[in-house]
Amino acid sequence: MNSCVLIIEDRPVPHRNRPQDLEGEGWNVQWADSALDGLEMLEASHPDAVVLDFKLPDVDGLQALARIQALQSGAHVVMVAGEGSIELAVRAMKDGAIDISTRPALRPLRGRGDDVLRLARHFLQLHAARYGKAVPELAADAQALLKSYPWPGHVSELRQVIEQAVLLSRSNVLHAENFDLDPSWAGPASAGDWRVGSPRNFGTLQRGALDS
Repeated sequence: MNSCVLIIEDRPVPHRNRPQDLEGEGWNVQWADSALDGLEMLEASHPDAVVLDFKLPDVDGLQALARIQALQSGAHVVMVAGEGSIELAVRAMKDGAIDISTRPALRPLRGRGDDVLRLARHFLQLHAARYGKAVPELAADAQALLKSYPWPGHVSELRQVIEQAVLLSRSNVLHAENFDLDPSWAGPASAGDWRVGSPRNFGTLQRGALDS
């Protein structure tokens, strides 16, 4: 049986295009154009994943996210926002979203060093709690790396890189070498002699949010 995704979004263009794209990948797609309609469909169908627009005609996306989590705890929710917002990303993920997508596509994290560190520290807390570990600190070389790396995979890549570092590290302090990044990248000039190590499977860091 195909997995089910519920799209809660009131924009007509995504209604025409997004379901066909997902159906072509084997998803059973349902959609609603308001939060209230979407919540009713959620209770009836218990979808595997939810794509939730932040701006809805009746309830904003964060309020809808809280109701979704109350009705179906642990639901895989991807929040869709009209523009890049680190504050929205942090709040949505604290409230249970597994990822955030932006429209038009996804302001990059490149060059937004302080915002990257804010998100990184949130993900450190999230994954340390998930794996029953103490929340690690970021050493100076790790901070330089995270602030300088271009993050082609945006927030999803940062989240997965932090999760991997928390899971595999045996120390309470994370250094640059604890982060599995694209081996073709030469590393930050401010990090001294540090360079990315041997090539690794960078593709694992690019997994789609709906498949996580």
